[in-house]
Amino acid sequence: MKARTVFTVLATLVMGGAMLTAPIPSQAQVKKQGSKYLFRIKWQKGKKYNYSMTTTTTMPGADKPMVQGGSISMLVKSVSNGTATVETTTNGMGSSGTQTMKVDSRGKTVEVQGASGYANEFAQFPANAVAIGDKWTVNSSPMQGMNVKATNTLKGFKTINGKQYAHINSQMTISGQFGGTGKADTLIDMADGMNLRSTINMKANVDTGNGQKMNLDLAIKLERK
Repeated sequence: MKARTVFTVLATLVMGGAMLTAPIPSQAQVKKQGSKYLFRIKWQKGKKYNYSMTTTTTMPGADKPMVQGGSISMLVKSVSNGTATVETTTNGMGSSGTQTMKVDSRGKTVEVQGASGYANEFAQFPANAVAIGDKWTVNSSPMQGMNVKATNTLKGFKTINGKQYAHINSQMTISGQFGGTGKADTLIDMADGMNLRSTINMKANVDTGNGQKMNLDLAIKLERK
């Protein structure tokens, strides 16, 4: 697998199956049920959201880390029975293009059209309400031959500039065409269920294509514009 492809896939994990939130909900979706909280998406046609993404990659022998920037924009084209058709446009990060996905109210991708080399999956919220300290596991395959397991924990809640956010931490393991481990930290807007920002730190072991392995340290930051 080429290193540039690896960078692209790892970056999309922040918005994808290994990560924490579905990015385009529209109304209050983090609902308290007793001592627990239910995470869902109520899709709204016409909603569009933009995110900036920065990846810092440290490679063995390099004089300095390599920094790449990119952006992701998402438009809800239609909604039917709680499932949204979402058009996602990615720029930078070694790959640009548009693809269309159908995503249900838990953030599960049920159909992908126009994927270029991999299926960009939205993260899945837990099936049931969770309390602070509860964990849930998401298994996904962002691309063929790549498997990601993320164990997510609801850590609590934070108030920033008068707004309340759910704080979620993730521990990840990647296997298949390349291996790796990582951890992520995400804040979700309680008012609309949207990802405010995510940071991920990962150690990856990449096949360079000539029978050799290369170890990479990656730091990825995703932030709503």
